[in-house]
Amino acid sequence: GAIRVSDFEELLDFGKTFAYQRLPRSNRIAIITLSGGAGVMAADACLESGLVLARLEPHTLARVKEKMPSWASPGNPLDIEPLSEIVTHEGAYRLGLDAVLSDPGVDLALVVMSTLRMARVHADYLLDVAKAHPEKPVAVCIIGEAAIYSQLFQIMEQASIPVFVSVRRAVASLAALYRYRRFLDNLAKRA
Repeated sequence: GAIRVSDFEELLDFGKTFAYQRLPRSNRIAIITLSGGAGVMAADACLESGLVLARLEPHTLARVKEKMPSWASPGNPLDIEPLSEIVTHEGAYRLGLDAVLSDPGVDLALVVMSTLRMARVHADYLLDVAKAHPEKPVAVCIIGEAAIYSQLFQIMEQASIPVFVSVRRAVASLAALYRYRRFLDNLAKRA
């Protein structure tokens, strides 16, 4: 089966996502973000693309809530800014991504990162978690300074994690994985 793309940019985006990631079981996505606004934009893009926000299990939410300030309340999208006040930005991304990828109700994940307040440019905290859950596709959108973006892009793409400059492009690529999974499932039913 072929996957239609609307332009050359989408062809490249989808191509790298299919090359780097496995197909998801279904369309339930978790969003991890350091910005509530970016989380809302990502959620809207997911719904427009045929992905649904995963309902996180109570134990997943409790795992994150345990490390958050008392005033914070985790959900999906998972705004990790309050978490970062307690466990640092890197710790918040690591804990947030591991928690959602460990959740049986999550099939794929989008991480929306900011280059602000990075102590050093590396991505070990994301790469380790993604490697521990290879059955669940992960895409990253990085918002911020171009020089840091370029460094993170190289690090993550070398580790087969697709990186995008916009939430919409990242979501469209993850949604393409799901649409292809659905196509293969339908094909298998007919066989």
